[in-house]
Amino acid sequence: MRTEFEISLARYRRRYCENSSAPCDFDDLVTLIRDGTSSGIASPRERFDYLGSLFFSATVISTIGFGSSTPRTTGGRVLTIVYGVVGCTSCVLFFNLFLERFVTALSYLLRYFHERKIQRRLMKNSSASKPVTLLINNEDYCESASSCEGPMDGWRPSVYKVFFCLFSISALLISSAALIYSHVEDWAYVEAMYFCFISFATIGFGDYVSNQKDVTKMNGDLYRFLNFALLTLGACCFYCLFNVSSIVVRQFLNFMIKKMDVKGTICCLKKKRRYMGLGLRPPKE
Repeated sequence: MRTEFEISLARYRRRYCENSSAPCDFDDLVTLIRDGTSSGIASPRERFDYLGSLFFSATVISTIGFGSSTPRTTGGRVLTIVYGVVGCTSCVLFFNLFLERFVTALSYLLRYFHERKIQRRLMKNSSASKPVTLLINNEDYCESASSCEGPMDGWRPSVYKVFFCLFSISALLISSAALIYSHVEDWAYVEAMYFCFISFATIGFGDYVSNQKDVTKMNGDLYRFLNFALLTLGACCFYCLFNVSSIVVRQFLNFMIKKMDVKGTICCLKKKRRYMGLGLRPPKE
């Protein structure tokens, strides 16, 4: 693509400069268009109206930083620095709180299905007119007899189950969001998937940015709000997924280290703990 761009640029330069006796300002024109496009000045729509400013503020504190909207004045840059320091700190706190609450909700949901599973087993044993026997040694049913006692602190879901739930939710979200973006932005579905992942993971290359042209397939203000909501929800879900994924990867590395009989003091192998304060049960080793 770079070679094609350079060939096209040279062709236009020859067309407008070689046949002109006046000094050619073609390169200055290209620079002006590039700077105007990157700063958003050349855009037909105002990027710093209320919804545009809200989008810019969200990309700053979430560290996505598409680069489609940037401060151009000294005062704006200074305020962005101050706002970024306070906002990014607050956003990390928000992500952590969202992670704790979301995993807690998943834990209650998994515990509900866990108890229903035990009840169905008890009813099956009772209907067969046989003595009811609880498989106390079966960790999937009544580990430490805690799931029969009732408190949430007693039974904790496996980190693998939580990871599977988070992965499924994130995959569903990114697939649904890609359908919306591919329809509204006229992108290919793979391009929309790529944009969603880059945005939700807060990588934000800026090669694909949503809502940069006039929308004809949906109300403009509605789409801008929907875009903001999807980016926020996606960033929260992927933050949760990456945190729980790091736990799974660490558990796998610990397993590999034990298999290789690597000696040494490794805190992760010496004692079990609740992962990162999330109340998840470590897998059986």
